[in-house]
Amino acid sequence: MSVSVLSPQTVQTLHTPLDLELANGPEWPDIVRNLRPGLHRRGFDISEPLCLEWYNESVPEGSGASIPTTRGSTGGETLVILIANSKNMWPFFLQACKTDSSLLAVVDPLDSFVEHSIQSAMHTSLPGYKCRYFWSHSQSDELSGNRYVAIQRMAQAAGLAYMDPISNLCLHPKFGPWIALRCALVFEGTQYTGPRKTPLVNRLSPSTEQYVQMAMKSAQRQPSMSLEDAGNWDSSDCFL
Repeated sequence: MSVSVLSPQTVQTLHTPLDLELANGPEWPDIVRNLRPGLHRRGFDISEPLCLEWYNESVPEGSGASIPTTRGSTGGETLVILIANSKNMWPFFLQACKTDSSLLAVVDPLDSFVEHSIQSAMHTSLPGYKCRYFWSHSQSDELSGNRYVAIQRMAQAAGLAYMDPISNLCLHPKFGPWIALRCALVFEGTQYTGPRKTPLVNRLSPSTEQYVQMAMKSAQRQPSMSLEDAGNWDSSDCFL
């Protein structure tokens, strides 16, 4: 019988039984399994693991959107978890606005809620574990070009959604276009060895595709919405 011996440095960094489990077992399934419930409890009901290499391969060369690996990482096989939400998030966000007055004082309450909730889920679900955050709503100093992660391409590379080239919307198999891609977590040093999903195909009928194309052309011909029109717009139409 072989006995696994941890170095003093490793023992010093372990804080919980979960840490011991991650140190001795296949890490990526444990990370996904432990993180998903914490995300769900905060309204983020969609998440998908993938290899960093799959995303980087999907990004146009020279765009600057490729996520670099760091020293000591597992390279292209590094685990990435893409986090998104359906309409399930809105009750959590609205409740947070009611109970936390400081949330309404910031420039963008929704972005602040997203960041706080996902970081909180990470810290409570995987204590002592670190990752790199790439937010869809903000630029990253780790990227070049426009410094935004190409999160729609990531969703397609992960097999989470189909990126429609006409509307530029991501179409989820269950929720259709009614999803929001929020964040990519990059776990350096953790290898993703799961199978690659078959790429999703366009499920729109030819007549629907034609309608979408007509709607996009019509929208491009229309002038920008005025403040008066915005005041008369029923914002409830955009809630899921």
